[in-house]
Amino acid sequence: MQKLFLCLFAVILLVSLGWTQPPQGVWEFDSLIVCGYTTATNAGAAAVNIKGFRNCYSVTLAPDGKIWTGAYYPRRNEATNEAAYDSLWVNGSLFWLTPIFVFDPATGTYDSIGFLNLPGGGVDTLRAGASKTSAVSHRGMNTDPDGNIIMSYNTGNTYKINYQTHEVIAKYASGGGGGRPAVDAAGYVYQMDGVFATKVDILDPLDWTSPFNTITGISAGVTRCMEVSPDGKNVYICSQSGGVHHYYSADGVFGTYALVDTIMATVQINDTTSVPFATNLAQWHPAGLLWIASYDDVNPREIWALDPDQNYMVVDSLEELEFWGNTSLTDTTPGGYAQPKYLRAVRDAYFNAAGDEFYAAEFYGYGVKKYIFIPATSIKPGQDKKVVPGLFTLYRNYPNPFNPSTTIPFELHKSAHVILRIYDSLGRLIGTYYDQTLNAGMYNFTFDATNLASGNYYFKLTVDHKVATGRMMLLK
Repeated sequence: MQKLFLCLFAVILLVSLGWTQPPQGVWEFDSLIVCGYTTATNAGAAAVNIKGFRNCYSVTLAPDGKIWTGAYYPRRNEATNEAAYDSLWVNGSLFWLTPIFVFDPATGTYDSIGFLNLPGGGVDTLRAGASKTSAVSHRGMNTDPDGNIIMSYNTGNTYKINYQTHEVIAKYASGGGGGRPAVDAAGYVYQMDGVFATKVDILDPLDWTSPFNTITGISAGVTRCMEVSPDGKNVYICSQSGGVHHYYSADGVFGTYALVDTIMATVQINDTTSVPFATNLAQWHPAGLLWIASYDDVNPREIWALDPDQNYMVVDSLEELEFWGNTSLTDTTPGGYAQPKYLRAVRDAYFNAAGDEFYAAEFYGYGVKKYIFIPATSIKPGQDKKVVPGLFTLYRNYPNPFNPSTTIPFELHKSAHVILRIYDSLGRLIGTYYDQTLNAGMYNFTFDATNLASGNYYFKLTVDHKVATGRMMLLK
């Protein structure tokens, strides 16, 4: 009876959120909402709102709409690249704080939290070492069901912080300095023991004095991020060596977790080559989807949504979140780039409760980037195409969904070498349909899927090394 109630509750919740199936529409870049360096944005100095903030490593949202974020390094002087601003003298030695920033989009102002008041007395100082490049830093953030902020620091400390008073509710000193913590719907916190995790400690919402449960036997290599399904049964640990390691317990936090699968361990990037999918981000979407992303700027440079109810099939992609490596543009800053909409190394991310806003902590982008979801019913003329100025325009396929064929229109504004490939939901290549130089003009390619199964497919158009993608759905 309890299981029936939970199933009915889940259905009611999804319907109330409007997520009865994977959402249809497009994602668009909105703004570099937190910015620390003038060279990180086309708007220059006018867009800087936390001076010197760079190498963003964590982000989450509080119930009051404020953005909590933290960096890998202390804030830097833009001209000299030396630590600055948040300095602290201790016994005659100079240290630099790596504080939490609480940014209010409504006012454009922020609070800087460099000292944490602990329950029962005492203060923890969020300071770096004496070295200007000391890697004492943030490792990720999350928000629990009560709105408290869960923050991991590479000193080995994990904190639960009241989002209104900024006081510490609980502290767990694991000694491991794990990556981004995960939180289930009951408030249990899952914390890795390091970026080379060997175990995960699960903390009871009411008692952080010792682990409530532990997941052991982890050997996933570099593990900067993890996620958990709301019911606590599925734990996902990203692996830079390839894929997402899936641990499962039929009884959730009350049972024993075992490795059952490695999701998206490899992906095919062309006709003959498969590569490990080095994952760096796993994030739960309110629609019940698991979003995963590439590690840094390496192939396949994707952010995909996986559906656990369809054997983790790819059902959506944040195709508007373009990776810098998919362009032929040249860097204009050390490790950075001029156009703020491009992603390169997403270290942390968070969806809002409605699932229509995506916040990305961009390590090389010097801040927090915001993307918004435009439902298919609200798409305006011009939003259904992707334009590379002076080179080509890729239009959305029609009809979509389709059976058994659909047309993929694109327009070349000048002669160029064109490659058109189509992939299935697992990233496997279906076929290469153009790989030749074409003259300027309008082209309409008809894709016949008579012999293919229902599901999502992706088309990728490469024109003189510039790339645009689209998603189409075959329904039989």
